[in-house]
This record gives sequence, structure tokens and C-alpha cells, in this order.
Amino acid sequence: MSEHDQQKMVVDWLDANRIKFFAVPNAGKRSPQTAAKLRAEGMRTGVPDLIILTPPPAMAHMGVTGVAIEMKSPGRGPTGEQHGWLEWFCDAPHWTATVCYDAAEAVGWLKALGYGGAP
Repeated sequence: MSEHDQQKMVVDWLDANRIKFFAVPNAGKRSPQTAAKLRAEGMRTGVPDLIILTPPPAMAHMGVTGVAIEMKSPGRGPTGEQHGWLEWFCDAPHWTATVCYDAAEAVGWLKALGYGGAP
């Protein structure tokens, strides 16, 4: 299953559990003009795929209010820019982040953080 399909499964689970999030569509193929326009508007290389704004219930006592997930296909690791962003989210107050290699891993991590329960 493709990275797209895996991420869509995570998005469907987030929606089913009414968790507030958004996707960062950095990976799309674009013309050089469109890419330049998006960079000028603030697009940043390596930003994680999913940004979850609903605080994770299991980490409320730690003050964590946001979660970032980088979705990857098995056998593909994060780029240098992605590592940089993941480190930033992990080091920033009130955030946590991880890399997930399929939807089951991502949903399992989200459940461990205390989110939802919908299949």
C-alpha cells in the first residue's frame, strides 16, 4: 500500500474520532513557478505530514498540546530536513512527534497518546 493510502487511513481515523488536525501537502509535484510561489507564502521543506491540534489526553499532565506525524513508506527514512523538523517538534515545549511507517503504527501511537477508539 502506498504512503498516500496509509496516510489516508490515518486521516479517516482522525476524522472518525473528531480530532482537529491538518495535513501539510509538501510532497506534491509542482512547476518551478508554483513551488517558488508556495515557498514565498511560507511552505517549508520537511514539515511533517500531519499536524494534530487536539491535545493528546495521555500527555495532558505534561502540558503537551500538539502532535506531528511524518508518514513514510517502509524502507524509506526521513530526509535531513524532516529530521530537523521532527527534532524541533520533539524539543519544543508542548509538542511531540514521530515517524510512522504505516497506518496501523500511526493509529497505535495515537491510541497510546489517549486519542479516540474508533476503528
